[in-house]
Amino acid sequence: MPCSCQQPKPGILYQGHPNVLAQWKTYRDTMQEVLQPHLHKTVRITLDNGNTYEGKIVGVDGSFLLLEVMMPTEAVQAPQASSRGYQSASPVSDHRNYSSVILPLVLYELLIITLLV
Repeated sequence: MPCSCQQPKPGILYQGHPNVLAQWKTYRDTMQEVLQPHLHKTVRITLDNGNTYEGKIVGVDGSFLLLEVMMPTEAVQAPQASSRGYQSASPVSDHRNYSSVILPLVLYELLIITLLV
């Protein structure tokens, strides 16, 4: 059965259908309106592939939601006090450090966004 889509010009691998492009623009505008008031609020986001992220919305543009997430870094061991001052770290007293990372999520992959309070 032949494809009902338009055949692209030579050299063009894909050309979006005008109706799909119009729907995508409407979707982007809607997402912008919905998410903009919730900047700097904590959310849980589930993507269409099932991955889930929790973090703070720090930006929204035409294609991406920018989510600030906390990622563990290497374990750091706290120095132990002794009679001669501080000595080397003990493996029993390790602490995790966390770094803030900005994760860009593609808007069309967002399936569920839940506001966490």
